[in-house]
Amino acid sequence: MQYLYDSNSLEENAASVNRFRLLYENGFPDPNEREEFGVILNRIKGEKQSYEPHSVMVLIGNEGEAPEVAGGLIADWYAGSASLHLTYLIIDERERGKGIGRKLIEEGVPGLKKWIREKSGVEIKNVFFESNNPEKTTTDNFPPEKRLRIFSGLGAKWIDIPYVQPALDADKKNVENLLLLTFPQFNTNQNKIKTLEIENFLKDLYASLGINNWEHNPIFQKMQESLTQTQDSHEEIALKPVPVFETEQPRHEFRKASVTFHFTEETTLSGDDTGRKEPERGDFFYSFERDILNFQNQKNLPFYSTFLHQQVSVLEVPRACRYTSEGQLHILQSERTALAVKTAISATFFPLSQLKVWHLTISPAANAFFTEYDLIKLATLFGSSQEASPVKNQIRIKIANGPEAGFTPSGFIRHTGQIPDASKLTGSGTGIVEIDLAGTNNLPEKFPESFLPPQEGSLTDPLRRFAKVICGIILGIFDFARMDEEEIRDTIQPVMPTTSSFMVLCRGMLFKISNPDEIMEAVREHTSVSPYLVIPSAVLAHNEHLLQKTLRELDRTLDPASEINLASLENIHSRLKAVINSQYLTDNFQYQSEQTIIRVGNLQRGILNIREKIANRLEELSERIATKREKKSNLSDAFINAFLSLIAMVQLNSFLTGFFQVRIDLFLFLAELLLACFVFFAVRIKKR
Repeated sequence: MQYLYDSNSLEENAASVNRFRLLYENGFPDPNEREEFGVILNRIKGEKQSYEPHSVMVLIGNEGEAPEVAGGLIADWYAGSASLHLTYLIIDERERGKGIGRKLIEEGVPGLKKWIREKSGVEIKNVFFESNNPEKTTTDNFPPEKRLRIFSGLGAKWIDIPYVQPALDADKKNVENLLLLTFPQFNTNQNKIKTLEIENFLKDLYASLGINNWEHNPIFQKMQESLTQTQDSHEEIALKPVPVFETEQPRHEFRKASVTFHFTEETTLSGDDTGRKEPERGDFFYSFERDILNFQNQKNLPFYSTFLHQQVSVLEVPRACRYTSEGQLHILQSERTALAVKTAISATFFPLSQLKVWHLTISPAANAFFTEYDLIKLATLFGSSQEASPVKNQIRIKIANGPEAGFTPSGFIRHTGQIPDASKLTGSGTGIVEIDLAGTNNLPEKFPESFLPPQEGSLTDPLRRFAKVICGIILGIFDFARMDEEEIRDTIQPVMPTTSSFMVLCRGMLFKISNPDEIMEAVREHTSVSPYLVIPSAVLAHNEHLLQKTLRELDRTLDPASEINLASLENIHSRLKAVINSQYLTDNFQYQSEQTIIRVGNLQRGILNIREKIANRLEELSERIATKREKKSNLSDAFINAFLSLIAMVQLNSFLTGFFQVRIDLFLFLAELLLACFVFFAVRIKKR
């Protein structure tokens, strides 16, 4: 290993330097990332400005008979911030995979630190370096995601700020496709770096490239603000694992699949509005709803659904999906960013509660398909949070003559339903995923059958692989491949399983998978999802919204700081009791399938727990009302007693004369005054 740090060492190793120059220029194809080699050599020689860093080169040869430069490392060090900046690391393509990069880091960096300490007396505190961000890199001679995996294996950690390297000279641009990394094993504080030390390094770096006004530089300010927001109470930045970049590798094409989302609207419809009219016999939902309702509810419909329309749209999803698994950031990249889909809109209106549950169903357009990753991206909208993925906020629906940016799913419902007030529409975080296996490739045999009870024995490899995919869809997680069989069994707990189908209710999702499904085929040109799933799922969404709204009002009412009078409390109690007894829907369905969806959904989503809390809070409200009534009654009794006493004294006064009458008159006057005050305050208290 050769350390080149001045003119003499460069001259002595001129041949090696020239060979390395070729490696360097070929290894960094992006001119904005590559500094002129001659400029680097000048800094090594000491021919530099005072604000420029000291540069050092470390070269390593191969082990062949004809010695060649196998790789090298260029580093800058700054005395002011006591930091070492590894600017370029390059290995000859023919020598890769031999541990040369590891040797340059594990031996070269300590060697540089030692040389700097002996040469100048500066003890290096931190070692920084950059690596290409695969999300933003289009030109590279080595896969950037693979390079990051290598650095991670060497112990690298990530400093999570919006890092931008300033332009290397006047003819180049800022470099925005880099991640700022560090090797904590060479740092003073290892797993943390003081915020000020990172800032000082960035100031040195920017100053070395001619940028001294960092106080007014928006890029530098953004990095500084990020550091301030991220630092802990000790003003230190915790280092993060290097992000893992992956590329989608789907195994399945789901041509007959749909994803349905529910949104709840607080309606203010007039009597003539379409949403309140009972559907006529020709309406799409008419026969389905009357089929599944029990006898009493067929007479008095508790709700009615309407199909509005279906259209071809484009579903846009991000090219890179971020998610966190086991504490590490993963970035999943895909070329499938614009999907041809059908969007179907329908709605269910509940007259007693005046709530409308909208249904947005997204399915592949003709000759198109969803992959397992497409379904998972959509499934994140069901409230999946364990991977903290922002994908749910990045999904857009584009339609002809619509806005260029597209609609969010809720924005699409607002647009279609002409709902002007966004506060009236709430995403329920619930819905349906329905898969017809007839349109799916690479299927294992007898998948639904393998989850019939008793589930004895292990799944075969093909079944296990597909079951992991299904778990990923049900849970809305991208890291499904790591799941073991126990986790699979815990996730896929079938409801009403048969040899051809089963359902799973998990959190906010109702999932159904089946072999060829006649109903799904029949509704393909309308809702694209079975009404036998939509209708009970809508009831669950309605009940949950209704109960949560009721519980929030009870909590506000019973807040110790609230000052609500008796009449208002009685009104609230009566109204909310009617919500539970009349508007909350139970026992509507005739068939076991829909009854089971309601029963299991109530348990899975905690709806029964909310109802129990409401019952307890209503009991508290009853006690508060009783207390206020008792206070009111006591005041009334006191008023009557005082009034009777006054009458008695008036009667006594009629029998008295002279001195005693004057005394009694004065007493009566004071009594009347006190009684008036009593009445005044009693009336005020009564109003509370």
